[in-house]
Amino acid sequence: MPLPGCHRLLLDEGRITLDLWFGDINELTSQLDDSLNQKVDAWFLDGFAPAKNPDMWTQNLFNAMARLARPGSTLATLRLPVLSVAVCRKPDSLCKNVRALGANGKCFVG
Repeated sequence: MPLPGCHRLLLDEGRITLDLWFGDINELTSQLDDSLNQKVDAWFLDGFAPAKNPDMWTQNLFNAMARLARPGSTLATLRLPVLSVAVCRKPDSLCKNVRALGANGKCFVG
């Protein structure tokens, strides 16, 4: 695994910040302080399926993501069933499956 924690890249002369977090998502979200509330523009979750990694896919994770996400932020994962149940059960959700590269040929975005 790469060095755990946050790795920050400043792009476009500092106008864009890309934070890449490596490690256990449930531990990392608690490291994000309240100054980041509603400031995350996009999420990409890459973890094993819930049967292999049940500790990752929890309601606490989705609650933290909701707290940290900017209105209109996006998410993506290759774990379709997890997010379709946990995130997109609200009637106003804009989540959908799309074609993607990779082993399963699908990606879930919202």
